[in-house]
Amino acid sequence: MCSPQFYQTKFSKSRIQLHIHLECSPHAPTIWEIAQNNNHKLPFKTLDEFKKECVTKEPSTLSNYLKPLAWYLPLIKGNCTAIERIAYEMAEQQAREGVVYSEVHYRPANLASIIRSDGLSSAETVTYRMVLELVTKGFQRAEQDYGIKARSLLNCGRENPDEAREVLSLCEEFKDKSVVGIGLSGPWIGPNQDLEGEEGLRKEVIEVFQRAAQLGIHRTAHTGEAGPPSSVDRHVKFLHVERIGHGYRAVDDEVLYQDLLKKGIHFETCPHSSYLTGAVPANCIKHPIVKLAEDSADFSINTDDPLFTGTTLDDEYRLLQKKGLKDFHIVRANFNAAQSCFLPPQEKKDLFDHLKNVYGITGNQFCNHLNNNFLTV
Repeated sequence: MCSPQFYQTKFSKSRIQLHIHLECSPHAPTIWEIAQNNNHKLPFKTLDEFKKECVTKEPSTLSNYLKPLAWYLPLIKGNCTAIERIAYEMAEQQAREGVVYSEVHYRPANLASIIRSDGLSSAETVTYRMVLELVTKGFQRAEQDYGIKARSLLNCGRENPDEAREVLSLCEEFKDKSVVGIGLSGPWIGPNQDLEGEEGLRKEVIEVFQRAAQLGIHRTAHTGEAGPPSSVDRHVKFLHVERIGHGYRAVDDEVLYQDLLKKGIHFETCPHSSYLTGAVPANCIKHPIVKLAEDSADFSINTDDPLFTGTTLDDEYRLLQKKGLKDFHIVRANFNAAQSCFLPPQEKKDLFDHLKNVYGITGNQFCNHLNNNFLTV
């Protein structure tokens, strides 16, 4: 059996994140500084109070969990210096946590300033393209300084077809460069006769994702966090997604769950936020992530929204270990992430080979290592 020291050493050099949100990851001191420099008064007396209030302490709802966005997003929106800075600092922090590759979710619409959040026309237009360029510049600087590779995974809201089409255009133009795929986010929309189907997928948004599939653009979607299992089913069937963000509710439908396993759908799981958003009941006997691990499902372990959870990857790993995951499950999750990431083939192979080199795995040993607890490492 491998020693704890072995895994601790390896973890520090071989982590991959596939689900972390740029808008929900800025450092609290950075936000505070930006607010002071722009004479913007946050609704808190001190930085410590602001930082404390950003973190959800007890299981709540997704809307309550995301409440801090309203406090600080207007400071970043359309602020070119701030956008590049938070991208750089986020990648820097991930590098310090041992992440070698990260796919970063964000909605350009959340950071652009074509129309200001207060309804007034922006004095300086910052387009979706400019947001992407600024974020890419921040990532590139972090790669030069810390060696971490970070790529953009552009999200669009499930309620806005025009946004989806513009995001698709950027994904097509920057495919296999700074953008690795398209994602769908935003709150789950319940039954509504104006939408396509009971799960709130607009026909135009469905068409955007189907077009993305035709163009060879990778696809993921937030689902199964707030909506029912049928929501997961519809996102996979109609949007042709390869990965799902969260997806915990899928395990409640055994037929659906087995179908997802058979199709090799990747689950981008986020342990702490699963409790804090109310996606997983705090008193559940077995966390869905534990079931995924026991069933050898394709899943990764991610921090989601570090500013709101107050966690690092170490904290996410420790939580799952307390819930029953073994060290080899966590190692396998990182290999899963490498295998299911959206990098071009050669870059994916290089990343996979990097992990194999870190763990000293060669040739035919690999499958045995993944499936037999790494007993021979």
